[in-house]
This record gives sequence, C-alpha cells and structure tokens, in this order.
Amino acid sequence: MSQALGGAFSFVDRITEVAPGRARGSYLVPAALARFSPGLVAEAVGQLAAWVAMARTGFRRRPLAALAGAAHFVAPAEPGRVLELGVEIDRWGVEAMAYGGWARVAGQPVLELSGCVGAMMAMAEFADPEAGREHFELLCGAGVAAGRFRGVEAPQLTVIERVPGERLRAWLQVPAQAPFFAEHFPRRAVFPATLLVDAGIALARQALPNEGWPQRVENVKLRTFILPGQVIEIRIDSLSQGGGTARCALSATVEGKLVATARIVIVTREVA
Repeated sequence: MSQALGGAFSFVDRITEVAPGRARGSYLVPAALARFSPGLVAEAVGQLAAWVAMARTGFRRRPLAALAGAAHFVAPAEPGRVLELGVEIDRWGVEAMAYGGWARVAGQPVLELSGCVGAMMAMAEFADPEAGREHFELLCGAGVAAGRFRGVEAPQLTVIERVPGERLRAWLQVPAQAPFFAEHFPRRAVFPATLLVDAGIALARQALPNEGWPQRVENVKLRTFILPGQVIEIRIDSLSQGGGTARCALSATVEGKLVATARIVIVTREVA
C-alpha cells in the first residue's frame, strides 16, 4: 500500500477527530452489498481504534484483537448508509490497549462495544510501518474513496454434528487465499476474528428452532492466530432459552487446540 489500502478489508474511510483518549471516523457501507454483517461493523470500530493506537506508537506497534467484553448489536447496518464510528480509549500500555466504541447511522445506535483489549505487537511483523503512516495521514485528511468493498465470501461451513436443543458442531474451512488477507495483514496473513464471530452467530442461529437476530456477543477470548488454510472446528452449546432469548457458548479449536471462546445471545422472538 503506497497511498491507500485497496478496500478488501478496510472499514474506515475517514478519521474526523483524534483527541487524547478518543477518535471519530466514518465508513460508507457500499450500496451494492446484499448485507453488511454484525462482525464487520465491529471490525470497523476495531480498525478505528487500531489506527489511533498505531499513530500513538509512531507506527512501531499495532494492536491485535485479544479480548472483547461485549458487543451489543442494536440494529443492522444497511447498505448505502454511512456508519459513524467512535472509540474511547480506556487504557494505554506497552503490552496492551483497552477500549470501547460504537457505530451509529444518522445518530441512531447500530453497535456498542465495551471491554475490548488489543495486544500490542511489532507493526513491522504485519505491515509496512511507513505505508501505514501514509494511509493514516490520508484518512485524517481528505479520506479514501468510499464504496470499494465488494464483500467477503462466506467461509465454507460443514455441519458434522447436530443435537437439537443441545449442541451443533461444524468445520469452517479457512481459505488458503482470499483478497482480505492482503490487508489482514500484508506481511502476515491472519484470519479475522470478526469473521469467526460471524460464523459462530450463523451456527448459533441454525441451532435454534426459530432463527433470530444476534443481540450480543460476550466474553470473547482469542488465544492464538488462525492461519490461511486451517480447518476450525466450531462447537455451539445451548446454555439457556427463555424470555425471548437464547444463550449459547462458542468454542473453536484447530487440530484439537482451543483457539477462541465466546458467549452468544440470540433474540428468538419479539419481546413486547
């Protein structure tokens, strides 16, 4: 990237404010998309936080997702609408940063994030620091051309066990190659955690008698990087149902090693 990332997995078009402990930005969801998933909305907020963190370290270090306390999905992000993005930095450190954030459309909430932690790592391991600096300056100036994102092909999911009302297990085949790896990340390709969360939400909805809308994802813990070509076994266990919601536990393993865990809350019917 000499001036701007290509848009295959970049969800900040412009940064409008950077102040101590906070930042604001925006992203136009391309009108041509069929949908823009909850995970990608969370990715947009996380990317804004990452830009602020990289700039603060002089592009020597960058955060990688490690923990998320809660992501509350208030409403869908409709194609053709502008996401207003905000982050509030709770804590800076050499080893980690903690933050919360939000996404809104026309002032109305779409997503609220809290209790997020990014592990700070050497930026040069993942991308060219100088190219990152140039892109940040572009974002803080005129911004980048909007509408470049063409979507992400849903990873292949193969259900291998289904016990109605109890659990569902599936394999997720991470592609060996995909356009988003060029930006996540240029020097070290890593499968985005937000795409894993989206897959978990899809499986949790499949596990329920009546599919619903994801309300929250809580207690997300990412233990290691997921690499191109790996096969992830995702297990969804039903924890409770009632009052119009269902709670599920997600666990993800690669070659028998636990790589991620989370809790998913699905709204199963409209609550008066």
